[in-house]
This record gives sequence, C-alpha cells and structure tokens, in this order.
Amino acid sequence: MHHTQVLEYLKSYSTHFGVDDVVELNTVVTRVHPLKSHNSKKVTWEVTTRKVDEKESQTSHFDAVVVCNGYGNSLFLN
Repeated sequence: MHHTQVLEYLKSYSTHFGVDDVVELNTVVTRVHPLKSHNSKKVTWEVTTRKVDEKESQTSHFDAVVVCNGYGNSLFLN
C-alpha cells in the first residue's frame, strides 16, 4: 500500500469519527507531568504544549495520557 493511500485513509477516518475536533496538529509536547491529588489516589496529568510556529506554551490538565510516537516500530500494512 502506498503512503498516499495510508494518508487518505487516516484523513477519512479522522473526519468520519470527529477526531479532527479533538486533535491538535503542528504541536510540540514539551512536558508531561503526573499530579497526585491530596484527597485521593487519583493521578491527573499536566501537559505543556507549544504550536510549532509560536514561542508561547500552553498548559492543560487531563485524566489520562497516551504516548504514540511510533519511533523504532516497523509498519506492516497488509
């Protein structure tokens, strides 16, 4: 399968399932830090990001973080 077909599939998938509305492209994650609550064992995450073409960063808080960098993996498409 050619990489252009994979790109078109991913674009179609993200549009169909609304992923475009929740994913920030052209963004660098500069810091991910766990925050423990004093009242419970729950951990939240503080994530600092910066747009590629901007100098200022932004910090947000999340209940979960998933790292999907793909580095060092071999892609197999059937």
